[in-house]
Amino acid sequence: MQMRLGAKTMLWYRAQAVGSLVSSLCWGLLIVTTVYLSTRNVKQVLGYSASELIALSGVQVIFLGLFHAIISHNIERIPELIAKGKLDLILLQPVDSQFSVSFGQIALASFARVILGIIFFIFLIQSGQIVQPTFGAIVGFAILLCFSIALFYSVWFMVTTLLIWFPHMDNVVELLYSVNTISRYPHEFFRQIGFAVALFTFPFAISLIVPLRVLLGRGDIVQVLSLCIISIIFVIFSRIFWLFALRHYTSASG
Repeated sequence: MQMRLGAKTMLWYRAQAVGSLVSSLCWGLLIVTTVYLSTRNVKQVLGYSASELIALSGVQVIFLGLFHAIISHNIERIPELIAKGKLDLILLQPVDSQFSVSFGQIALASFARVILGIIFFIFLIQSGQIVQPTFGAIVGFAILLCFSIALFYSVWFMVTTLLIWFPHMDNVVELLYSVNTISRYPHEFFRQIGFAVALFTFPFAISLIVPLRVLLGRGDIVQVLSLCIISIIFVIFSRIFWLFALRHYTSASG
C-alpha cells in the first residue's frame, strides 16, 4: 500500500520526483566524496584505515537512503498532523496510530541512495580496497542495519512526540538531522572530545561502524549486542512514550 502510494505520488508530481531523485544522488555522492578527500593523504585515523572510513561513508549512504525513504519522510509530517488536527482522524482509524504516522508513505526517490551505496561497495570490492564479504556477513550486516534504523527511528519519534505538548516547536524536526550525522564517525572519534560527549553519542556512533565491521568479518560481539539491546530499549520506550502522550492529547479542538 505504502509503495503504491509512493509510486502514485512520483507519477503525479514528476518534476518534484526527478528533483528529489537528483538531490538524493547528489547528497550520497557528497558524503562519499567528502570522506575520500579528507582521508586521501592519511593511512590511518585512530586505528581506522582510510579504506574503512570510506567504506563507512558508503554504509551511511545506504542507511540514509533507507531512513529517508521509510522513516524521516513520514516523521516530517507529524508536526503538521498535530497542528492541523489531522492526527484526530488517524486516531479514529482501526489501525495502530504509531504505525500510521510512522509508515504512511514511502519516498521511492530516496532508494536511489541505497542503489548508489551498493554500487559504491561493489567498486570498493572490485578495486581491492575491502575484502569481499561472505553471505553470512552480508546477512549480519543487513540485520544490524535494521537495528540501527530502529534506533534512530525511536529517537526521531520520541522527539516529535513532544510536539503533542509543544505544537509550536515544529522546527525541531530540522534539528534531528544533526543526530544522523553522528553516525558518520566511529565512537573512538568522540572519545577525544570528552567522556560526556562520548557517552551521549555512543549509541549513535556505533550504529553504522558495527554493521560495517560485521560486513568486513571483524565484528565485535560486545558491540553487536550493545547495538541490539540499545535499539530494542529505545523502540520499547518510544512506544510507551507515544501511548503516554496520547493520554494527554486533547485534539485540535481542545
